[in-house]
Amino acid sequence: MARGLTHPSAHIGKPLVDLDTKQEYVYEGFQFYSDLKKVPGNYSIIKEVNKSPSVKSAALFKFNKSNKKYGILYYARSVTSSTKINAGTFNMQYSGRKGATENLGITSDKLIKGGKIQNRVLNGLPVNCAVFSSKRELSESILNGLKGNLKVGPQVFDTVKDYLGSDLTKFNWQQGIQDSDVNELGKYLGELVIGVCVLGKKFSPVFSENIFAGKQIKEFIVPDDPSFSGVDSAFVLNDGTLIPISSKLGAGAKASVFTNLLPKVMGSKKAMGDSVIKQLADSAKKIGISIEDLNAKRGAKDIVYEYGVRKILKLSQVEVPDPYQVFRDIKQNPNKLSKSAKAVVDAIKKNPNIDENVKAKLPMSVTSAFCREIARRLNADEASQKIVTEILAGKNFYQANLDLIKWKKGEVYFKLLLSGNANVGFVGNKAATDDLEAKQGLVNYELKYS
Repeated sequence: MARGLTHPSAHIGKPLVDLDTKQEYVYEGFQFYSDLKKVPGNYSIIKEVNKSPSVKSAALFKFNKSNKKYGILYYARSVTSSTKINAGTFNMQYSGRKGATENLGITSDKLIKGGKIQNRVLNGLPVNCAVFSSKRELSESILNGLKGNLKVGPQVFDTVKDYLGSDLTKFNWQQGIQDSDVNELGKYLGELVIGVCVLGKKFSPVFSENIFAGKQIKEFIVPDDPSFSGVDSAFVLNDGTLIPISSKLGAGAKASVFTNLLPKVMGSKKAMGDSVIKQLADSAKKIGISIEDLNAKRGAKDIVYEYGVRKILKLSQVEVPDPYQVFRDIKQNPNKLSKSAKAVVDAIKKNPNIDENVKAKLPMSVTSAFCREIARRLNADEASQKIVTEILAGKNFYQANLDLIKWKKGEVYFKLLLSGNANVGFVGNKAATDDLEAKQGLVNYELKYS
């Protein structure tokens, strides 16, 4: 379960609510100041925040050509996990469209503020974590976070409070708590409930298996950076051993190949032959995309186009000098294709592995075509499957799926899966056929139970 806000491109098209004024804006994207200032008079600053009295950090801006479109302006060169600039910086919040399914604003990073902040290493990366050494500490932090949230009514607060004081097996969803609120609590509170249960020494019938038997739990730690990828929390044993946890509500969201997996592949010393996953890693290295770039959520689309043009379509340097320029060309003018873009579109039309419904949306479906074919190749490549499984096993984390059907009934039940024991499946269809930007995602993977 991703905590809080993800990369800002994931929220394009959604309303953005100013919690100070209750004003709602249609969020149309983000821009870097260095790019935006090249077009004088194209925007107006609505709300601004500074890192310090003299250094600007980011701003909400309005596109002057439309009175309904707004975006976030970054006074930075790139969006990375270290900038920590997002809607929350402005005391703003992404809400759903009319009939939004998330109304409580209870993102788990707001519920862990009672923990001691310490720098730890998770998923091979240093990150500040909220550290809890007892059920009482974690429970008080959760309740204080809920109490300070004006959107959380007494029914929700009392229900959570009652649960924390109970035997930890069941929530009593009171009448008046909407289904959407129950889902939202499962998505964000759920990743902390696992900590409450373990620190409270409640293992049965809450877990599918007691992986903590015979282990002395010292701490429960949660990264305080909402953009941190890979795992959502971890248990620290007395001997210093970590048991990382990736939390999901139900089946949960699928993880990004480029953010969560490819950096591990690029850093691995395993022999990978000419596997598809190795080809993707080689494509990244060829165009100068580093592990650090991917960890900072940069360069994924560049890799998709490099691999798509060179490996899927097998177009030469003469035919397409710069694969990613094809994306820029189509985005700038989809009705008048450049020579390189036309070569790519024509080659996709001839490719027998790409579905006709994808071809029907060309040129706007180029990104989708590449993503779907990359996923198909990964799923068909036994060598890639083996390599990915071994790498995930090396990460040695547990995926904790909070059973959604039981949760809606108030029952707390986590199905635990050790990463190395999972079957891995890849999907590329989150990239919509009519969305060149692929705002919903590129190539993703999920761990599946046998």
